Amino acid sequence: MELEPGATQEVSVTLSKTVVAAAPEPPPETPPPAPATPAAAEVSSEVHSNVVGYVLLGIAGVGAGVGTIFGVKALQEKSEFNSGSKTNDQADTVEKDALIADMAFGAALTLGVTGVVLLLSGGGSSDKAQSTMHVAKLQILPAVTPYAHGGVGAGATLRF
Repeated sequence: MELEPGATQEVSVTLSKTVVAAAPEPPPETPPPAPATPAAAEVSSEVHSNVVGYVLLGIAGVGAGVGTIFGVKALQEKSEFNSGSKTNDQADTVEKDALIADMAFGAALTLGVTGVVLLLSGGGSSDKAQSTMHVAKLQILPAVTPYAHGGVGAGATLRF
């Protein structure tokens, strides 16, 4: 049956009484699980690993080494640039090496702070041990000064 838009149609429906079979009996209740023993609860508690913190500190050490190497290289090339004939290639090399040193030191600082935070955040210790231990707090604050010659930096405070 098709209707045009806006048309009406009467439909008659006859309802008949049907017999519904009785619902099946519900299955018997399963007994509640046995309470966990204290030893089982201690075993299942979440244990944090310090591996990630140590890996980040190791990578931070490598970053500091790379930064030192490229920093020394940039200083030597800058000295040669100042004392000899000044070419664009020498200036580009000095700038590239200084940029690599800066980036390596920045990555080393970031990864080092993250590794220290992970190690000091209680990894591997239980709740009972944490309640008796003093908690170490690391606070990092950005610093911006109104001077146009590079007044940007950061400060850190570690309390334990």
